[in-house]
Amino acid sequence: MANPPVGTPMPTKPQCGTCKTEQDLVRCQGCQVVFYCGRGHQVSDWSQHKMTCKPIKKTRNTVATEVDLLNAMPGSWMFREKPFENSVGHFWGIVDTRDYMRARYGHVEALLKIKNRIAVRTALDHLLDMLRLNRSDNMGLRDIVPALYLRLLCTCV
Repeated sequence: MANPPVGTPMPTKPQCGTCKTEQDLVRCQGCQVVFYCGRGHQVSDWSQHKMTCKPIKKTRNTVATEVDLLNAMPGSWMFREKPFENSVGHFWGIVDTRDYMRARYGHVEALLKIKNRIAVRTALDHLLDMLRLNRSDNMGLRDIVPALYLRLLCTCV
């Protein structure tokens, strides 16, 4: 799917990535942020869509792997067991969580290459959760969040 020109309104409802219809849509199982009205349109768009779909799927799998690694780590005096419950607010201060945070940021970057509201909203949700996990914002996420809110509010790319 080619990027629309800058200033083109972003659709408010999911649309087929090929014909822009809003009815009877199925979600791409790879990226989960692009929709199609049927298998034919998904197949015809694949040559363009795969350039953004594959990185999203890969980064989502990387994040899932990092979550599993963190959840499997035993607690110690420097690392609290169940960090997603016990270490909320200061993730970056725990060295073992940094690969997870970097992987999740990579997933956000991959999502933002798709120009639709679902991709922007999904990326925004990830960033807000990352800020919840790490209030000190060592990655500079607070600089990105307002722009994503504006993209959703003004419905423009």
